[in-house]
Amino acid sequence: MQPALLPRPTTRPAPARHTGGIMLGETLLMAFREVRRNALRSFLTMLGVVIGVGAVIVLVTLGQGASAKVKSDISKLGENLLIVSTGNFRRGPSSTAAHPFQRADADAISQQVNGLAGIAPSAGRQMPVVYGNKNWRTTVTGTTDQFFSVRGYGVASGRAFTSSEATSARPVCLVGQTVRNELFGSQDPVGAVVRLGRVSCEVIGTLVPKGEASFGQDQDDLVLMPLVAFQRRISGTNDINNIYVSAAPGRPTSLVGSQIEALLRERRHLAPGEDNDFMVRDMAEIAATMASTTGALAALLGAIAGVSLLVGGIGIMNIM
Repeated sequence: MQPALLPRPTTRPAPARHTGGIMLGETLLMAFREVRRNALRSFLTMLGVVIGVGAVIVLVTLGQGASAKVKSDISKLGENLLIVSTGNFRRGPSSTAAHPFQRADADAISQQVNGLAGIAPSAGRQMPVVYGNKNWRTTVTGTTDQFFSVRGYGVASGRAFTSSEATSARPVCLVGQTVRNELFGSQDPVGAVVRLGRVSCEVIGTLVPKGEASFGQDQDDLVLMPLVAFQRRISGTNDINNIYVSAAPGRPTSLVGSQIEALLRERRHLAPGEDNDFMVRDMAEIAATMASTTGALAALLGAIAGVSLLVGGIGIMNIM
């Protein structure tokens, strides 16, 4: 008879040790020990990483900053702005000077082109401005009261000329910040009388500074006066050099520009296929073109930074 089998004692498995945390600690300790043992090598490795990453950040930031500056400079010229100006010469076997615009052309654009926020015909001339024993050569521009809103100029002190003054021959003017600094310094020019060539003109206001445009033009180096006064007292003609047009918000400037071009071709009796003797410059298109150019520059700078980072990585590999 076989003896009865006794039950085996139940034993619980020993708890597993938490080796993961110990291994991580030993790894970090070994890493710190190697860094201290090879201090120069570790420093050069860190320097290569910092230089490579810093080069990428700096060059990409420079490219983005250039694009932002171009857009900012273009926006200073005016919102949704189109500049209509006469060409220098008409092409053909017998080149003749393109005749300037007249006030009727600006009126036709205002009445027959849809979606305009404002329109400001202007005529200008480079001439000396004299106050006391100081003089400064600047651009004197005759225009209408809509010039301020179309071109984005604000009045810093004094006032702008009214619509009645814009259609009269009264010689009043506003000066830009550059002209103010050159002729008046810290003195308030409002109420002073300056001489534009042989014409005495009362200063009724100063303009808010706009700074330099992207084309290098100082937008504060000007004197504004009513168009009729400029034509009668300074130029002696009814000619208009430029017509500044502001499209209404949401209205494509390209559509407004094509309508202006078609209207002026009809008014200037240009035959089909004949070249325009005027230009319609769309600031939005110019801004897009320049932004595209600066975008390509930013991409090139990013590629150069990437190459520098790659070279730095190879250098780190060699050091290690």
